Amino acid sequence: MEIEVRNIVRGDVGDDRMAEHGNDKGGGISMGPSMSMKQRATYLVWQDLRVMLPNSGDGPTKRLLHGINGFAEPGRIMAIMGPSGSGKSTLLDALAGRLAKNVVMTGNVLLNGEEKKLTYGGVAYVTQEDVLMGTLSVRETITYSAHLRLPNTMSKEEVHDTIEGTIIEMGLEDCADTLVGNWHLRGISGGEKKRLSIALEILVRPRLMFLDEPTSGLDSASAFFVAHALRGVARDGRTVISSIHQPSSEVFALFDDLFLLSGGETVYFGEAKDAIEFFAESGFPCPIKRNPADHFLRCINSDFDAVTATLKGSLRIHEERQETDPFMNLVTAEIKARLVEKYRWSKQAAKARSKMKQLSAIRGSETMTSTASQAGWWKQLITLTKRSFVNMSRDMGYYWGDVGDDRMAEHGNDKGGGISMGPSMSMKQRATYLVWQDLRVMLPNSGDGPTKRLLHGINGFAEPGRIMAIMGPSGSGKSTLLDALAGRLAKNVVMTGNVLLNGEEKKLTYGGVAYVTQEDVLMGTLSVRETITYSAHLRLPNTMSKEEVRDTIEGTIIEMGLEDCADTLVGNWHLRGISGGEKKRLSIALEILVRPRLMFLDEPTSGLDSASAFFVAHALRGVARDGRTVISSIHQPSSEVFALFDDLFLLSGGETVYFGEAKDAIEFFAESGFPCPIKRNPADHFLRCINSDFDAVTATLKGSLRIHEERQETDPFMNLVTAEIKARLVEKYRWSKQAAKARSKMKQLSAIRGSETMTSTASQAGWWKQLITLTKRSFVNMSRDMGYYWLRIVIYLVISVCVGTIFYDVGTSYTAILARGACGGFIAGFMTFMSIGSFPSFIEDMKVSQCHNFVQLIYECVDVD
Repeated sequence: MEIEVRNIVRGDVGDDRMAEHGNDKGGGISMGPSMSMKQRATYLVWQDLRVMLPNSGDGPTKRLLHGINGFAEPGRIMAIMGPSGSGKSTLLDALAGRLAKNVVMTGNVLLNGEEKKLTYGGVAYVTQEDVLMGTLSVRETITYSAHLRLPNTMSKEEVHDTIEGTIIEMGLEDCADTLVGNWHLRGISGGEKKRLSIALEILVRPRLMFLDEPTSGLDSASAFFVAHALRGVARDGRTVISSIHQPSSEVFALFDDLFLLSGGETVYFGEAKDAIEFFAESGFPCPIKRNPADHFLRCINSDFDAVTATLKGSLRIHEERQETDPFMNLVTAEIKARLVEKYRWSKQAAKARSKMKQLSAIRGSETMTSTASQAGWWKQLITLTKRSFVNMSRDMGYYWGDVGDDRMAEHGNDKGGGISMGPSMSMKQRATYLVWQDLRVMLPNSGDGPTKRLLHGINGFAEPGRIMAIMGPSGSGKSTLLDALAGRLAKNVVMTGNVLLNGEEKKLTYGGVAYVTQEDVLMGTLSVRETITYSAHLRLPNTMSKEEVRDTIEGTIIEMGLEDCADTLVGNWHLRGISGGEKKRLSIALEILVRPRLMFLDEPTSGLDSASAFFVAHALRGVARDGRTVISSIHQPSSEVFALFDDLFLLSGGETVYFGEAKDAIEFFAESGFPCPIKRNPADHFLRCINSDFDAVTATLKGSLRIHEERQETDPFMNLVTAEIKARLVEKYRWSKQAAKARSKMKQLSAIRGSETMTSTASQAGWWKQLITLTKRSFVNMSRDMGYYWLRIVIYLVISVCVGTIFYDVGTSYTAILARGACGGFIAGFMTFMSIGSFPSFIEDMKVSQCHNFVQLIYECVDVD
């Protein structure tokens, strides 16, 4: 039976794209004034679900889902997992009724045994992107949403109690009066933003809740808090279904059910805790030092086929994996086929079929009805107007562009500096050794409070040909250390200690260092090749011929593995473009274009899936092996990504917990009394040991029998607070063989003299060439944006015809002259007001340009006396 699929978001009139981007206001169901927390049971069953995308041309229809069966129960959280292109987002949207109109879906979706479409009022959908107003506080955001969506029958006291109860339920009390923040306003953390997005949805107590990768881009503690909050939502009687992106072992343990997809087919569906047993019985047991979720995705992710030869060629990786990875000699298609066939006749599939039959027989339960927004139109108008004025009153800096604002030093650039390499631009660089001694960073308090110490006597070094990973929980000082080494600290921050470049105490220069920020600041309307080409014309020296510039551009594209997407648009919120991993590799390509000798990266794998993160890290490995010095902060890497790093600098509270070769860290932690448990990613284990955010939920972990039984023998710190663990590790490292080796190496590198240091060249292209390039880029950017450029041209033409018709043959009398003057005034005013519409395009261009210009100001070529 074919089902008509509608967009669930009723308010997005005329724009189907909004269905893909979500909203900060879910639907509310009529709960009456009490808005009681306990919900009526809602069971969701889907049978033989098939989703197809008809080809507009003569090509075949693209099948996105192939006969999917499953169910979701109240009180349980289901995780939908799979690699990119597996169909997990399609399944989530199909169940939530958010598929585009051109997509065909067949099969049955039963809600409490009845084939009814999900309504706006009874379902909540939390998108991956947090669509929030940065100028409002957390409490204000929830309050405005409550006034828009809670029924008029509720009294002010009941509305107030609902708002405060939601804040407490999501653990947002500490940041309730803090601004949400945006790209130029400092605000709450990523985890708090995600919990705020969830709070906006549970405000009206929906009975069915969908979430699109709610932990994407969050650190391990923030991701755990979000998942634990969802567990509380489910335990309150709601049905929760979430797609999930590379969860840690702690987060994965919080999910009750797992739906694993690959190529639109079911690989596994059942209880999450039984998945390890299923994979082992299928011939693919989870290795001892690997997170189970990473293992499942590694088995079915075809993107890894392209690098299997690379993995085999790496002796360090191969020796570790050859005994534990039986699929090293198999392509993903074979593994997937074996798993799909095994699941079809497994006990988990039989149990699922039996349960579906029971749930499909449910009749008579009340189904959800649509109520849209329950507040009256007058109340909505007042609330929206007030919110709009508050937003504008707090956001003046956005429209003025923050000219001269020191904060730009924190946001980085998409174009690094170039060093004078001569026409050849040879790939091999002179060796660059970086040593830092007794590095201390302090933030003086503007009031009477004490000075805040960010780094406490840090020592270390970085060598060419090796990648260093700086790791640590939020607030550990890893970003501060990265910025201190790169010379990007704000002016109000005090730094003491020595940073030696090839044995000399010189500041890093704009020409010799590259910095890749976490945010990819790129123009979405340009293709990959155009983006690199414009950057090359702006930054490569005028002495290079056209052929040399072209060869440099093509060589950079090949080096970063961007050949397949070279002519694809980068994309933005309304233009489909390249993937997140390709955007990150493009950002790196813009930096290595001018062959810097020292490279810094701020969490380059954040928000990427396991395969994309591996490709980015592997590309960085190639950059380092070319003789460059690469230092990167890293966010919760998978075991494969972690294995690609040569050195590890682990920080906690501004102190060194470990510094040495990454492969020796497991041994160090074991000798310190904190061995890495089986079935856990080593990087996750290191962060778990030193992340104080976990102290608040230790009692919860102990109270969970399922987690505790698995961990009690392997986690000796279950009864210790993080401060004790950290103190023991710091003291142990101080007298370890790794610390002794580091001190000896630092002494050798500090004695280096005579090596050429980097000199500042800023942008090497002439000002005339820069002007031509920037003007051309601006016109290309505008011409490809229908809303900013072509739509305005159509309006100009229509107005011109109208005005010309009205004033046609008006004559030359005194009255006609006045009419001509009025016409001229109207045209001038109209053109002025229409030009305001170009502000969004101008701001996008400004962000890209300013990020480049401010980095030039940051790096100064000044000797330190």
